[in-house]
Amino acid sequence: MILSSRKISGNLKWCRATPLILFLSLSLVGCGGGSSSSGVGQPHATPYAGIYDGVLNVTAQAAGAVLSTSEAYRLIVGVDGEVTESSPGFSGTGTCDDDGKKYYLTGNVLQTSSTVNCYEPTLGTCVVEATSRGVFNEAAGSVSGSASYFCQAGNFTATFSAYLPKTSA
Repeated sequence: MILSSRKISGNLKWCRATPLILFLSLSLVGCGGGSSSSGVGQPHATPYAGIYDGVLNVTAQAAGAVLSTSEAYRLIVGVDGEVTESSPGFSGTGTCDDDGKKYYLTGNVLQTSSTVNCYEPTLGTCVVEATSRGVFNEAAGSVSGSASYFCQAGNFTATFSAYLPKTSA
């Protein structure tokens, strides 16, 4: 998961039922920035370039409750190995800080660890600590990870995963 500043919208860089679920999706697929990040990588030619489309599944746990959601999810791997993301058709109300970093595959793997500052009207200001791992081949990609949310309205955790068949080279 690449965590950048932007209003949550249908197209996100690698950043989103209830306000909680909408915010979960926001921060897991494209809001970025924060105090630490690893696995940024370097530009390089890659055989994994293309568009990978699928569904992002998110499960959150807070105060004994479990909430789950799924939404359309897209990862794009550039010919230079840069990975970006979007969530076609999504709209929301949160924002997150932007670190301005670009994220590249290392071999066929993208591994990230980030801390992001976000805001969502219902939850208030939140610090989101997340880790993710994406693996690609010529036919498909997959991503999984977890995040901890420390918000003014309360703390919670989430896990996420997606299987993404390659839909375009």
